[in-house]
Amino acid sequence: MREVLKELNTLPGIKGSLVVTPDGIVVASELSSELDEDTTAALVGNVVTQTTRLLDAGRYEEMDRMVLTASRGKIVIQNLTNCQLVVVTNQFINIDLTVLEITSAAIKIRELGRLSV
Repeated sequence: MREVLKELNTLPGIKGSLVVTPDGIVVASELSSELDEDTTAALVGNVVTQTTRLLDAGRYEEMDRMVLTASRGKIVIQNLTNCQLVVVTNQFINIDLTVLEITSAAIKIRELGRLSV
């Protein structure tokens, strides 16, 4: 799994990636030194929990992907069913092209087998 994250991180504009459980526990991480994995995982756990509640209340299907955009970058959260693939990027990244690579990485991680959390 870490090899998939390392490969993803070679793309221009990606600062790091990690896989987290719905409650914010880090499963695997390849983040740059400027990012704290526990803080990132806690943020993602909270955002996913709140988003899931809103989707349930509106009777929508589960979340597939979410992109959070801030002034200094983006965080892409890709659902892996029982975990999330999280990719942190800079603000200049072409998100459309990057989402294709993130989807490919998510497929590779899923192929590794269901994560037990």
